[in-house]
Amino acid sequence: MGKERSAAAAALGSALLVLLAALPAALLVDAKSAWYVSLDKPVWTPPGWAFAAVWSAVYLCAAAALYTLLRASRSPGPRGAAALLGAGLLNVLWTGGFFRLHAVGGALFALVLLLLALGGACAALCRRGERRSACLLLPHVLWGAFALALNLSIFLRNRT
Repeated sequence: MGKERSAAAAALGSALLVLLAALPAALLVDAKSAWYVSLDKPVWTPPGWAFAAVWSAVYLCAAAALYTLLRASRSPGPRGAAALLGAGLLNVLWTGGFFRLHAVGGALFALVLLLLALGGACAALCRRGERRSACLLLPHVLWGAFALALNLSIFLRNRT
């Protein structure tokens, strides 16, 4: 029963930590606002439903990364923990900056910092021998890179 309880605690802890980052960001998105709809976006902009689907997968992978650490009774280390926390905060900052403040340039800067934080987290995890957790963060890195390209395109197309 001890191992089952440990697995359940690790799963619950992972889900709660990721939810703390995902929920505020999800509440800030307003892809149907008149401002967002009026933006000149590239033809390769995904449909609205794709964002929710991809973010769900990204956050699921992040929870799995944390779960593997917690199940191994390991921590990401102070640098890895700071980078993971920073990535969660930067996700919220990007979403609020882009969708609520309409600060497309500021959001672009937040995405650069987000990718640096994720890269730092992956590097810290690899140094600690937690390659599985680092690999589970790669979808977030890839989606962040795509979001950066999309955000940059929107920034360049909508400068006044």
